[in-house]
Amino acid sequence: MRSASAEALASVAKEPDLRRTGSLFVFGGLLFLLLTTAAEAVYPNFSLQVNSMSDLAATTANTTVVEETAILGLSLCWMLGGVLPLSEHR
Repeated sequence: MRSASAEALASVAKEPDLRRTGSLFVFGGLLFLLLTTAAEAVYPNFSLQVNSMSDLAATTANTTVVEETAILGLSLCWMLGGVLPLSEHR
């Protein structure tokens, strides 16, 4: 028969890692906001009132690499954060 502390540890190990999931969601969002802000600063005469955000990722813009990195980082973090609670690798 297992002790109460061993059973408590076993139940904690089976719970989804929600802290890691939340951290991935927050990190992805912050990365996107920071890189998009940097791309807005580099784009000549960019204004959210006149231009759409997709203009930052246009192939003719000099901010394409920065904005596509922001979109890729957000996508990866959110996909990993969505899958992490479903995995039972513990």
